[in-house]
Amino acid sequence: MAWLGFISKGGVTIRLFQFLVRQFDKLKESPGLVKDGYWRVLYNDGEFSRTSTYDVAQSYADAFGGEVIHTRFHDPCKLKEEALMAALSKYDKPQEVSDVDLAFPAKVVGVLIPKREDLPDEFRKNYHHNEYCEMAQKWFFGGIDPLVFNEGIDAKMAMRHIQACLGSFEPSHEEKIGGAGFLLSRWGARVNPNWKKPEKPQKQQSKKKGKKGRRRGR
Repeated sequence: MAWLGFISKGGVTIRLFQFLVRQFDKLKESPGLVKDGYWRVLYNDGEFSRTSTYDVAQSYADAFGGEVIHTRFHDPCKLKEEALMAALSKYDKPQEVSDVDLAFPAKVVGVLIPKREDLPDEFRKNYHHNEYCEMAQKWFFGGIDPLVFNEGIDAKMAMRHIQACLGSFEPSHEEKIGGAGFLLSRWGARVNPNWKKPEKPQKQQSKKKGKKGRRRGR
């Protein structure tokens, strides 16, 4: 092979790298690689597109700006997702919240709920269509009935954890609802089907007794 001849010459690493780059550029024109569906667009804001063929990815890059990259053997998008999932693993279970922190929750972002930019899209964009965010909204505005959670999740601890998040003034409302919805989803929250609202005691209507006036004698 041609590149083996570089080994006996100086500047092997640079020449070999230049050769491989040229070969890779040629491969871009091959039908197999162009249509293999492992192309992404790295947009200027750091976000990635879905994988597609080279032509589709290039059209997105031309329209929105960015760089087309091949991800079959090295996918920075997946590496980013794996790093994010590792960071979110700290929220796999609820944390202990003291009575003071429950009454006056100050620092919750990055401690009890993730930062908004770290939330999955369904809890960060258009969260109004997410059932768990709707549950968090209902809880925030009017309270919620007792919930049950997945096995291994302490229900009382989870309720206190989320209540502290919803009661904090630190995050914005969108970040608060998205973060609480994420926790409810992660812990498998659902309304307890066996819980019944206690019946309100009926008030006994007291009969007002009128005072009998005394007749005055003439």
